[in-house]
Amino acid sequence: MVFYSILSSEADGHLNREFAQRPPAYFIDLNLDKIIDAITAGHEPDDIKPFFYTPLKYLEDIYYRQDIMQDVAKSDLYQALVEYTAGIKRSVQLVAKPENRYYHFQQQRWALEGMLLYCQQVTTLSDTLEKAALSSCGMMNFKHYLAQYTAGAAFTDLYAAAKTIKNKLDHIQYSLNINGDTIVVAHYEQQPNYSDEIINVFEKFKQRDVTTDLAFRRRDGMMNHIEAQILDCVARLFPAEFTELDSFIENNRGYHDPALDKFAHEIQFYLAVVEYIKKFQQSGLPFCIPEILTHNKDISAGGAFDLALAATVLQRLC
Repeated sequence: MVFYSILSSEADGHLNREFAQRPPAYFIDLNLDKIIDAITAGHEPDDIKPFFYTPLKYLEDIYYRQDIMQDVAKSDLYQALVEYTAGIKRSVQLVAKPENRYYHFQQQRWALEGMLLYCQQVTTLSDTLEKAALSSCGMMNFKHYLAQYTAGAAFTDLYAAAKTIKNKLDHIQYSLNINGDTIVVAHYEQQPNYSDEIINVFEKFKQRDVTTDLAFRRRDGMMNHIEAQILDCVARLFPAEFTELDSFIENNRGYHDPALDKFAHEIQFYLAVVEYIKKFQQSGLPFCIPEILTHNKDISAGGAFDLALAATVLQRLC
């Protein structure tokens, strides 16, 4: 199965379409520029303004987006998609952050972490969509594509291998003998764990039962040159594990599925709109999906309000 786009019902029409990089001239006259700026605020890195600048030419595409918007607006699915897109971004950032790329094995370990996060996010979203009550063709087509992708051998083998390698690395144990400015890295031979000894020393001062959870690992993931040299020594002690890590990362650099990356980008269009609408709905202002008539050019609206003006008024009230 092939999935083309969450923005267009016509694959050929979408693939051949060039999104406008500048707003149409009439945007300013209708205050649409202010509305789009407000909708996309906070989404600047996603570069979704061209989606709003480009008008739709086909009625089918309008219906396609309207139906998807109603699905995405459901709170459970909206939250799941927000978490998915944030997770996919983080999986890329883990590898791209300069501070995670100073040393070879540091870079390889973060690449593995990014891969695991990607697989986890894709699997979680697939499970969510399987349980969701979807009504739009766009989301249902994507659900079927994602289910097929996650069940495929390429993805399942990738995820299983990544988890196996991580488990092997997590179970590596070694000892550090620090004497002045000299550090000797060796295999762990059941030497006493000083962390446990420190806890035992202070046990007698404990006034009540508490759960002790010591976190000695650095949370920022950064390494200094001494830690990097220690890691290189550990890699020499465990060549099989680190060689496997190197080979795995090198052989799977293009593991991102292009259709899923495209979906993660395009779905921001809907998420940004739903996020924007919620601000007005919380103030009691109604929204609906407009009905489009092909046999009548008259325009009618009940209970309507000027979106740009309402945004200004609400901002003043806040």
